[in-house]
Amino acid sequence: MVGYQTVETKSGFTYLTPTFEKVNGGAATLGDFVPAGDDIGWGEEIIQAFNDTGALIGYYNYYCADYGMEGGAGWYDEEGNKCNDTPLADGNGAGISVCFESSSGVPMLFSGAVTKGKKVITDVIAGFTWIGNATPNELTIQDFVPVGDGVGWGEEIIQVFDETNGLAGYYNYYCEDYGMEGGAGWYDEEGNRVNLPVPAGHGFMFESTGNATIELPSVL
Repeated sequence: MVGYQTVETKSGFTYLTPTFEKVNGGAATLGDFVPAGDDIGWGEEIIQAFNDTGALIGYYNYYCADYGMEGGAGWYDEEGNKCNDTPLADGNGAGISVCFESSSGVPMLFSGAVTKGKKVITDVIAGFTWIGNATPNELTIQDFVPVGDGVGWGEEIIQVFDETNGLAGYYNYYCEDYGMEGGAGWYDEEGNRVNLPVPAGHGFMFESTGNATIELPSVL
């Protein structure tokens, strides 16, 4: 099954991840991010892309066909090379986020295959990784379930940003055996189990002291 979706962004910076997978499989690429709207594509839409180690790949500007770039509409690096095929991660690359910058809150169009069954975000490394809601549905942070040996003892952390790109809060993940009153899940500093919404396609920072896999609920 294939689908498409327009995800709203805000003026300034928005962390985004594709909400669909490629029809033929493979890692998410810059070309999966398609700005949609009036008077766009004159180099004012910018992506800062990260790979699955959390490292910055580079900065890219979006140009429309009318701009006259030799390769046509798409994302270009500082040297004028078209970079739509630049992968964001090894493997399936699901859930890896980019930082999208726009002066006017340009919507982003995503399209592709709808995942059947649980969606697994690529393994995240020790340290910081930009990930996000790689489904077409709104989720909460409780839907992001870390899986792996030794997870759930408060060392997995999510940092979420508000509409002004300020830090909205950070949350720790605890497993059932930890003994939190609300059971396994994400908790704030006061020990409250939180259900903070994560809109489709929106991202955040995930921190782990060791490798972990993130599972998302089935879309279908």
